[in-house]
Amino acid sequence: MGLNVAFSASAKTLPKSRENPTVKIQVVSMLNHFRSIAKGFPTLKSVLSFLQMSMRIIPDIVAEVVQQKYFIKQGVRKIMFQSRSIKLFVVVIVVLVFATAAFAFAATNTVPTSYAGEGSSAISGYTVTNLVYNLNATNPSNIDSVTFTLSAAATTVKASLVSGTFYTCTNTSGNNWSCTTTSPQATVSAATTLDIIARDH
Repeated sequence: MGLNVAFSASAKTLPKSRENPTVKIQVVSMLNHFRSIAKGFPTLKSVLSFLQMSMRIIPDIVAEVVQQKYFIKQGVRKIMFQSRSIKLFVVVIVVLVFATAAFAFAATNTVPTSYAGEGSSAISGYTVTNLVYNLNATNPSNIDSVTFTLSAAATTVKASLVSGTFYTCTNTSGNNWSCTTTSPQATVSAATTLDIIARDH
């Protein structure tokens, strides 16, 4: 809100008021308090550091405004700028503090830890040893299981005696595996190719 005041040619020069040290100390204390709050905000701290550099000027101006009494003789009106001036100054500082803090938050991105890379390793096959076809004791034409040993550790192993039919194998000990071939029943006459698939992960 603006205030237009017209002074007559005969108006006297306003006398300079004496500086009030109490007001000046309060203003300096207020700036120091805001600086302690702004320690965690670099941008805000920079703004308050600028205000801190101006402390020799700002407290003097505020103290002067608080102590000055301006009398305007138009009708019977008297305007006194006292406590309202210091309150306005405090409001301006608070608005500046929160506006700067809001800008600092808006300009900050949170980036999580991430990974990116490329690697390769050799894929080696297994060597199968100790291969045994276990025939049914009653009907030796049936193959009840196949056992063998792999050259390295594995986690999943399957075996096939007839194309398209795979049996799940179980680890018996170490790198030794046994594959039950009774469902469907494998037979010696139908077995054409032994196909073993194994992986370690």
